[in-house]
Amino acid sequence: MNLGNWDRGVLKAVLLASLIAPIYVVVEIGIPNSGDGLAGLGMFFLLFYSVYLLFSIAGWALVGFPAHWLICRYGGGRLVWYVIAVTMFTLAIYALAQIEAAIVFGLAALFQTLLFKYYAYNHAKT
Repeated sequence: MNLGNWDRGVLKAVLLASLIAPIYVVVEIGIPNSGDGLAGLGMFFLLFYSVYLLFSIAGWALVGFPAHWLICRYGGGRLVWYVIAVTMFTLAIYALAQIEAAIVFGLAALFQTLLFKYYAYNHAKT
């Protein structure tokens, strides 16, 4: 399958951004030394990745790609418009939910957006 630069950029952005939470969990609690602890950590990773991937795919389909199209069409693809779009997304989540959810989803969206912009445009050959 031949993925375009956008598809490859989204895939790399989603996967690289997903490494933050598991690394944080392992640093904070360490690697358990019991079978039950390892099973619990494995279940956490399984649950985290399933929810994370579901939210990321839905987010890119509902917000990311339409925003990217608008930014390229009317904003010249400048990075500042991507940051403004993520800020608007974060404020919308804050208005609908709470500050903690807005921070978590906003930071994940910002990190994915910056990685997407980097991989889709600066590494077009990779």
